[in-house]
Amino acid sequence: MADAHPGAKVLVGVDVIAVLALVGTLLVAEYLAGALVAVMLATGRLLEAQASARAERDLRLLVSPAPRTAHRHLGAQLVTVEVSQVRVGDLLLVASGEVVPVDGRVETGTAVLDESALTGESCRRDGRSGMRSAAAG
Repeated sequence: MADAHPGAKVLVGVDVIAVLALVGTLLVAEYLAGALVAVMLATGRLLEAQASARAERDLRLLVSPAPRTAHRHLGAQLVTVEVSQVRVGDLLLVASGEVVPVDGRVETGTAVLDESALTGESCRRDGRSGMRSAAAG
């Protein structure tokens, strides 16, 4: 039977070992050792929960600046569409201060692009017509 969580068997194994250790300490009347095992188990659970919560928060913060919409030229109109609807060849407008929603190329004019989310470098890059840019989201 396959587990939904690959590490589930490992957690059950640790729980079984901890229970056996606790029972063993009770049988030999080593209550201090039993208390130590219980504290170690509880501390491990607490640390695991905190690490999981932090990882979830960090992932949420990483994804949050990703744009959900893009401004696509449709003839003479500018239409706001979901990023999933952007296709290769679409002409998009990225306003000042917006995050580039998809990989692309600067068609006209110039741009100053902040690619720090991709490269980790804090310096901005000047873009000119024909320059390629990766989405920063």
